Amino acid sequence: MKTEDIYKEISTRMLEGMMLHDQLYQTYLYTGLSGYARRHLKHYKEEADAYARLAEYYITQRNGMLLHIIPQDPQAMPKTIYKRNRRDLTSQMKREIVRDCMNAWIEWERGTKELMERMYRELTILGEVSFAQELAEYICDVDAEVREVESEMEFLKSEDYDLISIIIDQPKK
Repeated sequence: MKTEDIYKEISTRMLEGMMLHDQLYQTYLYTGLSGYARRHLKHYKEEADAYARLAEYYITQRNGMLLHIIPQDPQAMPKTIYKRNRRDLTSQMKREIVRDCMNAWIEWERGTKELMERMYRELTILGEVSFAQELAEYICDVDAEVREVESEMEFLKSEDYDLISIIIDQPKK
């Protein structure tokens, strides 16, 4: 794999990550779970910052424009919400939406970690040590996010996604 292809893979995944967090942000706003919404807005901004750093690094170090493949829709937003007015959501529906969104989020982050680790190995094989180091920091951030989501999901599963537990569990700020 060429270095440019690695950058393309990574930049595309970052753009898709922004799309994922935007969808989760909007979904949680729709359900009235503002703590979860704020968290995904924060993650969206972190993804945007990481993407900007990647673009800056590529442009200044490789002297070219950062390319990406057309991003795929991560489809994290449950399709059922398009059919309802948010006032019509029942507690059961909210529980299912949270469960589905948590599953989409953890699958996404695990896939991102796997991809980034594979790209890291490719970069080291190519001798792109400084970019590999930049990517290693990103991998650590993703790993921390995976552990955070797994922990939260364990708690929510143990509570059978009880709406009171969900409301209490939301980040406060």
